[in-house]
Formats: sequence, C-alpha cells, structure tokens
Amino acid sequence: MKKLLLIMSVVLLHFDSLAQCANANNIYSFTANGKRYELVRENRTWTQAYTCAQSLGGYLAEINSSAENSALLTALLSQAAGITLGQTTANDGGGGSYVWLGGHDIPMEGIWIWDGSQGRGFWNGGPNGSSVGGAYQNWGVSSKGWRSEPDNAMNQDALGFALSSWPPGSSITLGVAGMWNDVDVDNNLYYLIEFDGGCTETSSTITKSICDSYTSPSGKTWTTTGTYNDTIPNAAGCDSVITVNLTTLSSTQSSITESICGSYTSPSGKKWTVSGTYNDTIPNAAGCDSLITVNLTILSSTQSSITESICGSYTSPSGKKWTASGTYLDTILNSAGCDSIMTFNLTIVSVDNGVTKNKDSLIASSGGSYQWLDCENNFSVISGATNQRYIPSQDGEYAVEVTESGCVDTSNCVIVALSSVEDFDDNQIRIYPNPTSDVIQIMMENSQPIGGFSVYDVLGKEYEVKLTKLQNRYEVNLKDLPSGNYVLVIDSQGKQIIRQVQKF
Repeated sequence: MKKLLLIMSVVLLHFDSLAQCANANNIYSFTANGKRYELVRENRTWTQAYTCAQSLGGYLAEINSSAENSALLTALLSQAAGITLGQTTANDGGGGSYVWLGGHDIPMEGIWIWDGSQGRGFWNGGPNGSSVGGAYQNWGVSSKGWRSEPDNAMNQDALGFALSSWPPGSSITLGVAGMWNDVDVDNNLYYLIEFDGGCTETSSTITKSICDSYTSPSGKTWTTTGTYNDTIPNAAGCDSVITVNLTTLSSTQSSITESICGSYTSPSGKKWTVSGTYNDTIPNAAGCDSLITVNLTILSSTQSSITESICGSYTSPSGKKWTASGTYLDTILNSAGCDSIMTFNLTIVSVDNGVTKNKDSLIASSGGSYQWLDCENNFSVISGATNQRYIPSQDGEYAVEVTESGCVDTSNCVIVALSSVEDFDDNQIRIYPNPTSDVIQIMMENSQPIGGFSVYDVLGKEYEVKLTKLQNRYEVNLKDLPSGNYVLVIDSQGKQIIRQVQKF
C-alpha cells in the first residue's frame, strides 16, 4: 500500500513538477568527492523532491562512503550553500535541520533502499538492524553511544541528512550534523539532487586461493574454482569492477579410534577424559580444515592402599626397596594396562643387633629379648644366656640373637680372650676374702671412690646387692646369692674394673 501511494503521488505531481520544479535562483550547484550535485533551497515533501530530481535528470542523492558523507556535510554547511537552518526543519526529526536524501522504506517498513540505484537495499531493521552487503550507513548515534535511528517513531519513511544536532538544546543528543534520521515524507525540507557524470569507474583484480567458499566484497558466495566479476561502490561512490580469479581448496575428513589411559589430547590440543565420540579440526596439507572424528575409549587407572609392618626392609611390587618407616607410592600396570597406583603405609621394624665388648663382658645393644650363641660351635645356643650382658667363662667367639617386635636378627661374632689376673689391677684394687661365704671387702688404693657397682653371674644375669662404704674400704654382702662364680663390675674415675669372685 505504501508503494502504491508513492507511485500515485509521483504520477499526480509529475506534470506539475515539469512545469515549475525549482527556481534557478534557489539552486546551488557544486561537486564533491568526484560527483555533481544540486542543492534546492525550496521546501518540498520527500515525494515532491523525488519527482523534481527526476525531472531535472538526476535523483535524490545517495551516500555510499564515509568520505562522500563528510564531503557533502562540508559543502552543505559552507557559506556558499546559503542554507538557513531554521528554514529546513523536520518537526518529527527531533527539531533538527535536514535535507532530503534518496533513501526510504516506503514499500516495506524497515527495508531501506536507494531509489537512485534502482531500489538497491542498504539497511534492514530499526536501530539494531544490519547493513545490507556491507553497505555504508551513518544512522544517528546518541551522545551515550547507542544507535538511535531509524526508530520509525511517527511512521517515518524517508531519509533526512542532518545539518544540526537533534533534539536541539538537550543534554543528551540522538545524533549530530552529518548523521542520518528517518523523518515523515510530508515534512517540507530542502533537498539534494545527485547527477550521473563526473564519476570515474575503477577496476581491480583479486586472486584468491581459499578453502571451501569465498564471499565477494559485495556479498556474493562462490564455492567452485573459476573467474568471477563483482561490483561495489568505490571511494567516489562509482562502480568498482572487481575480477576475482578464484581457486577453492577442499576440506578433508578422517576418523581416529583410540583406547587410552586417563585422558587423550587431540591433534589440535583439546583434552578429553571421558569415553565418547568427539570432533576435532586441524589444518590439512592444503591449509583447509581437516575434520577428525575421534572414537575414544578412556581406560581407568586404579588405586589401592597397603598397610605393612615388616622386619628390616620392604621391596615393593615394582622393585623399590624401603628401609625406613613411612608412607610411599608405587606404580605398576593394572589389568587394563593403565597405572595401578599403590599407597604403602609402611612400618619397618629395625632390630639393633650391635654388641659392645667391655673387657670380658659382651653387652647387646638395647632391644627386646636375647639369646647368646657360640659361634665356634656352629652357633649353638648357650643355655641360660638370655640376658643383655654375657660374660664368657672361656675364650672363644660369641654372638647374640635379638628378637624385637616379632623380628629376629643375629649380631656379628665377637672374639673374647679372657683377661689375666694382672689385667684387673688397673687401680691396684684388692678384693678379699675370695672365695667367700657371704661378705667381701673391696679396698681401693689411695681410697679411690667407686662410682658404679654391679654383680653378674657368668651367664650375664644381674643381681641386686648392697655396696656399703666404710672408712677406707667398701663392703659387699653376697649372703643371699646362690653358690657359684660371679663377676664384679666396678666403675671408678672413668675406668671400669672387672673381677671374678667365688661364693661357696
């Protein structure tokens, strides 16, 4: 209906406009950006201006580039143009001053076309619409930064080129001079006529090798190799004829089936941890997409925990050997061929099998229970020798078997050569009577003090006896001990003296 009304108006006004279209005194002729224009300083509706432009051999102006838009704004605001802004005002255009251009959406709301280019579209939609094929547009943008036009606020179907900001005097503008606004066709405005001629057509060649398809500068899409022609406006708004020599390259497709432990990294670097079918893309030899379908099975690692208390050392399933208590990790392959990660909570029981020799005494390092052995008699057990200290009754080689926390270890053999009587006279000690039935006297030369005193039988068992210091000697009562041979261990001034006594 909108298009029909336009055609009827054009027909009705055509003959009238031919007779009296515009007064020559009100026409300002100029060139801008390589094109020829006439500004008509007479107030006309858009339809009247459209008809007059055609009768004069031109058309309401088109703007196809930023350079063209800037050049026209400079020309129209020049003193030579002779425009009085208040005489070309669109009331429904926010009170701004405008001149008519050839754009409109009369046939269908929101489909903006240039009639000077046989209805070539340049914009679809409202403020949030889109340019057609990359065509130039300069719709109003508010001082807050959002596009404000075309808003069709009052059934506004024609394109006005702003010569001032709108609305005037407002702290927030919807557009400034040089921007476009949609206004009602019935406004009476000056208008700008464009004439063909003075326009220089340009030509160029594009050679492209591209994957799958190519979109030309005007928006055409080609998918096969060949030579094509394309046309777009050049900087002057004239035709730019482009010859496109096109080679289309092909994408490829392939499939990968993979069973892998834990995770899989695709050829492009993506990482997947769950079984499934995935798509991946990398460049092929031609530089186009190689589309890969990955059929993926993710195999699982396993975990387990082992708590172990063991003697001496522990060898893990992978062959690692640990000799100290602690928590350790070990890894072997499970039935799926993936990692079996084992945590070992390990208690290593270390048996201290050290032996200290002190004169004729052998003393096992601290531990659990003891059994002294005769190394020279095929490590035979020495009956009753189960104390920490063992005092051999004859020369030989001896060892101790230590049992601790369920673990058993045997010391190295220690050679014992029993000391002679003279060896015991380190501090000129006298012990008497020996043998004795109950009490023995100990006299130290120069009254040397006794710091420590112990009594053992020949198997190393210790007995508690009382050492009494008298004026110049010490007294030991052996009355409660069974008859037999005993060893006295006396500590005096950092030295240790060992003597044997017999009780009957």
